[in-house]
Amino acid sequence: MRKTAYSPYFATKISFMTVSSTSECFEALLRSVSRGEKCDLPAHSVTKLDKNKLNRILAAAPHTSGKNALLRGSNFQNVIFTSEAIFSGTVFEDETNFTGATFESITNFNKAIFKGTAKFTRAKFTSATSFYRTEFIHKAIFFQATFDEIPVSSKAVLQDLPSFHRKIFDGATFRRAIFKGEANFAKAVFNGGANFDKTTFKKTADFQEIAFNKLATFSGATFQHVAIFHRADIKNLAVFSRAFFGGGARFDESAFGDETNFKKVTFEGDANFNKATFGLTGPTFDSWSSFHNTVFRGMAHFNNVIFRDKAYFDNTQFTSKACFEDTKFEESVCFDKSNFASKADFKNSIFEGKTDFNKTKFKGETHFNEAIFGLTGATLGGRTSFMMAVFYTHAIFDGVRILEEIDFDKAIFKDTASFVKANFERNASFRKTKFAKDPDFDGVNFDRKTNMRQGNRHNWNAKF
Repeated sequence: MRKTAYSPYFATKISFMTVSSTSECFEALLRSVSRGEKCDLPAHSVTKLDKNKLNRILAAAPHTSGKNALLRGSNFQNVIFTSEAIFSGTVFEDETNFTGATFESITNFNKAIFKGTAKFTRAKFTSATSFYRTEFIHKAIFFQATFDEIPVSSKAVLQDLPSFHRKIFDGATFRRAIFKGEANFAKAVFNGGANFDKTTFKKTADFQEIAFNKLATFSGATFQHVAIFHRADIKNLAVFSRAFFGGGARFDESAFGDETNFKKVTFEGDANFNKATFGLTGPTFDSWSSFHNTVFRGMAHFNNVIFRDKAYFDNTQFTSKACFEDTKFEESVCFDKSNFASKADFKNSIFEGKTDFNKTKFKGETHFNEAIFGLTGATLGGRTSFMMAVFYTHAIFDGVRILEEIDFDKAIFKDTASFVKANFERNASFRKTKFAKDPDFDGVNFDRKTNMRQGNRHNWNAKF
């Protein structure tokens, strides 16, 4: 019984029937294209056609359709699709090769299933491209693929079909790919590794509510516009080292499971990590989150963030306001040699492990109001150090609780310093600390030894 479907990549509607030879297939297709009629084609023969002949067919075609087709071992290498390419609902049984293919019109892979490796290396998509709810069971390779900006007319056709929305990948490589238009991976699922190293996104990159169940790497990636990772779920290693975010970057409410690498990243716009979580729950894991040598030129938002693992912000540059209000650091955290060029807000934050702000520069107002350093009830905790830190303007530590040892040795306060009603429950050291103005220690409680040797210590109303 004849099984009517569309041709996997040809111009006309085709019914899959038995045809004796490849040449017979080609001649039948060419006649059909010229007359705009249907023709019969066996699915197994489509990969054997000469590429020159194939391109002659595609150039004359009003559209190319493989809708709901079942294909095995398909090879579309270097093929040029001059008209619409419709593969919605197509099942690709084995490895499918689109290496070097060019899609010059609307391309639709919605709800397609790739059961073998899908190769789109150096493929070019010059019009609207949609992979809505496409499933890659094995591996998808988009190495050096190029996605041009979508024309307005094409956007209208695919306005309800975002490119990779709700896609399922077993493993995908988009390394060095270029997305000239908006890239939409919202709610996509990567069950295997996802490689976006050195990929360029020239318009909005939407990864909100995406799930990375394995390694996710964006090393050296360029986001020239807004990057949205709102509520992203990254269960394994996340690598964004040396990435560039030219617009705003949203990672708010995202979950980073294992090691998180934002080393040497540049955020030109605001970076929003509010309510994000870093690190794994459960047994102790030797994991970390690093923003080492990272540059935040816009506002850095880390309010209500939970760092369950070690956090590194050493040598980090905060050009605009840095917000860490109500943030919790459950393990050690390092801000050594970081530079806060504007306001630094750590109000109500909790530092449970070893905390270092050594040689850190605070050039704007600094707020540690009601912050807690140390772990309540712990017999062994992390020491806090502001050794050789420099506070250029108001430094406010009002109501702070210091549950472990803390030192401000050789720190410099160039403006007012306020420790009103601060509570130091362990040893506190202010050796060789310099205060340009009288610090306010009104109502401060020092429960243990306090070392003020060679530090300014006058006009204080503190309890020792």
